[in-house]
Amino acid sequence: MKIYNPFDDDFDDDEYDEDDKELEQLVKDFKNKIRNSTNDYFDDDEIEAVILYAMRSFDFTLADQAIEYAIKAFPSDSYFRILKVRRYMIEFDTENAEKELNTIGKMFAPTSEYYLQKALLMKMKDENCDITPVLRKAELLDPESPELLYMLASENLRAGNIKKAFSYTERAIMADPSMEEQIFSFSLLFDDAKNIENAVEFFTMLTNRFPLSKEAWSALAFAYSANNEHEKSIEANQYVLSIDSNLPTVYYNIGNSYFELEQYDNALENYKAAYELDDKDFFALTCMGDCYYVKNDIEKAMDCYQRARNINPEFMNAITGILSILNDEGKHEETAVFIEHLFNSGIQSVGILFTVLSFYKAELEPEKMKQLFNVAYEHAPEKPLFFSMFAQFCCHCEEYELGINLLSDYLDEEFPNNPYYMAAFHYLNQNFAEGAKYLQIALLTNYENVEMFMQLDPVLSTYNEIVDMINMYKP
Repeated sequence: MKIYNPFDDDFDDDEYDEDDKELEQLVKDFKNKIRNSTNDYFDDDEIEAVILYAMRSFDFTLADQAIEYAIKAFPSDSYFRILKVRRYMIEFDTENAEKELNTIGKMFAPTSEYYLQKALLMKMKDENCDITPVLRKAELLDPESPELLYMLASENLRAGNIKKAFSYTERAIMADPSMEEQIFSFSLLFDDAKNIENAVEFFTMLTNRFPLSKEAWSALAFAYSANNEHEKSIEANQYVLSIDSNLPTVYYNIGNSYFELEQYDNALENYKAAYELDDKDFFALTCMGDCYYVKNDIEKAMDCYQRARNINPEFMNAITGILSILNDEGKHEETAVFIEHLFNSGIQSVGILFTVLSFYKAELEPEKMKQLFNVAYEHAPEKPLFFSMFAQFCCHCEEYELGINLLSDYLDEEFPNNPYYMAAFHYLNQNFAEGAKYLQIALLTNYENVEMFMQLDPVLSTYNEIVDMINMYKP
């Protein structure tokens, strides 16, 4: 039996398809057994199909019932206990997952699946831990498992072992050609590590080994782009199109590279090709607008931005494009009407607020700005995070007066970090007396977050008065 990954959209059971009438009937029969306590029997393949269906549907009640049935019906098979571990991990219940793994370790001989789940649990508990030794144990028991080989490739990439990672990836694809579809996900590992040179080397090796792999060539193109080698990125993406010319995202990526090279006509041509293949692609439409904008074809730019918003009214890049045009043309009244419409249309106001702040701080009246701020605050799902983002925005953009004005109504006990933000705004705006007043309040009521305050702007650590106060009020 294969280990089931409930987050794998490509999972397909050997005997049952999720849309299969037979599976639907199987699930109904099992539910009937539970509901009416019938004596119906389900063999291991049948109950496995029910469990996998339930887990993919996030029907945990059904999953639990089916797993418990399977454990009682097939007590010598550790696989169903492994599925119980995975079921706990879906809900990030690491404590129960670990208990179940310990039970499996005592009751059964170790299997590849056991070590694989142990490694996944270790990673869930500590993203930076080294699970390679555990994976190697699994490999000894099942050296041809494509999922396991893929994980070993990932861990070696994280460790910078490019040649080992290539070897494991090659073996995974040879064991299961569908694993080739996972290649591009390796790009995220290199992106996180900021190690683009290794990415180029690794994906070049894969394109040499699998010259017809769209995923490998796309990943190589992404690596080149991340390394600002846009000509090479275009060349790699064009090779992808020689394999399959009906990939809108590839045309879109080529357009991005041409845009970075300031070859706007070529960029526009590729964005149009992407949109022709997918007329719901608001990314491509917005980028078409950007091309027209830099080419000073304002009418076509506005048309593209508005069409993009017709597809996705909340897409900030399209909103920013419209605001840029209105700002350039000095249409401040139209801007105010457009912004008010955005805030009153039910669109996520938090993102709009920061977009508006970036463009129209000077043009909008202070009271109007405060009104919009209050609307955004009401819509914010996490209020402390909202204030944190606002404070970072003001410090980064040096909009200290704006910060003071908009934050002044939210200085109660519910938000203990806000006095720190006000202190930062005043100090950075050279209002030292006011800064000291708010810093004193913050230190007395919320000293444990002083490091957050100091990280708002490096300048704060250069003021002796601030350093002295922090030391004075240290518990």
